[in-house]
Amino acid sequence: ACAILHASPKVADILTMIKGDCVLQSNVRRRLEREVSSRGRRRLLTVKVNTAPTSTEGKVTESPLSWEIHNKALADEGRSTANQTFFWTALSSIGAKPLDVDHFSPEFRGTLDQSDIVLLNTHLLSAWRASKSSTKNRDPFLIELKGQELTLTCGDADPLKLELKTRHVGKLVMRFRISDIDALINEIADQHCVYELAGDTSGLLKISWTEDSGAYDYFIPTLGMDGRLMSRRVAPMRPSPTASAAE
Repeated sequence: ACAILHASPKVADILTMIKGDCVLQSNVRRRLEREVSSRGRRRLLTVKVNTAPTSTEGKVTESPLSWEIHNKALADEGRSTANQTFFWTALSSIGAKPLDVDHFSPEFRGTLDQSDIVLLNTHLLSAWRASKSSTKNRDPFLIELKGQELTLTCGDADPLKLELKTRHVGKLVMRFRISDIDALINEIADQHCVYELAGDTSGLLKISWTEDSGAYDYFIPTLGMDGRLMSRRVAPMRPSPTASAAE
């Protein structure tokens, strides 16, 4: 099991899938990540979707889809790397399919605002991130919900208590790898969004938000009492009747 991200960009038709579901092979994904990882760099890029891609020699490829990315700054400098093509692969043609969410059934929902995320980052995760202890990954990150009170516990730091706007009947506890929580919070701590939580104690916590570039659902797998990641709510990606794409 691993974290799963569903991203729905606001750019129209960027995920046109008239030939079925597609995936990015790992080497292509890494190339694309290098191009788009910087927010400043992304402002210089434009993307053209091609549903009949060809090779540099003009021959038709086996790929059902390509993204042709143009970097304005590099083009102004006359650089040969100003235009790059990223070919997608048909999901049906690969054996080891990426994992996706399966039968997610939330038992609670709630909302956190940006100030809550900042508190979580500064009060709990910053100290954990800076720790040099060899046992820093031993204990789980705990989420406990009773009524409207959400208690977050990370390592040796004092628990952080937050209040949700919605009330949960009863009490529930969810356990996670601290590194999985940190990987997300470290990325979103400087944003200004409202975050929707949905928790399924059988396997996943979903954190959803919308920003200028699109809408996101981030699923984090839970830990069982034995400390192992639970896989009951994830399964290999299956072709769907609707347009979709995944890494």
